Amino acid sequence: MAYSENNSKGLRAPSLFISHGAGPMPLLNSDQESYRQLLRGHGKLLDGVKAIILVSAHWETDEPHITSASEALAGFRERGYAICGSGGSYHDFDAVAKAFFENQPIPPSASAFETFLETSATVSDAAERRDLLLGWRDFPESFIAHKKGESDHFMPFLVAAASGGDQSGERYDMYNYKVAPMSFYRW
Repeated sequence: MAYSENNSKGLRAPSLFISHGAGPMPLLNSDQESYRQLLRGHGKLLDGVKAIILVSAHWETDEPHITSASEALAGFRERGYAICGSGGSYHDFDAVAKAFFENQPIPPSASAFETFLETSATVSDAAERRDLLLGWRDFPESFIAHKKGESDHFMPFLVAAASGGDQSGERYDMYNYKVAPMSFYRW
């Protein structure tokens, strides 16, 4: 996605939040080619990008890590590097496996967490958006989307959202697999 020349910050590359692969359970019977296919699938979103920085974090909620990582990455974004956070807006492998192999339903409240994300991610002020999203565990449905002690796959979303600058986020794609939502954002 090329930013217009009249953009107030002169930003040249997007911040994106993408899943670990091309769809639900993408790494089953797959190799690392799935990442390249996923990025190719985003086509025009990456037009004019000099390079891609892929964020795949494995730490639990920790404000200093998220804040310092996003501040460092914002500088790259302003120089034309795309910041891509790889993780999941929904990440409960046990529930997905039961839905996939045993046809058990995903708890419907997982969609409520997506509503929280969309409301928070679309805030244009970067500091306000970061603060809203850092309070994600105050939202009860977050424990349906990311079980306690297993939120590491959500950290790249927070980093990408916080490094997106003062630009309103936009959900540009979403998968629903057996009511397990997986959304994709850009800033």
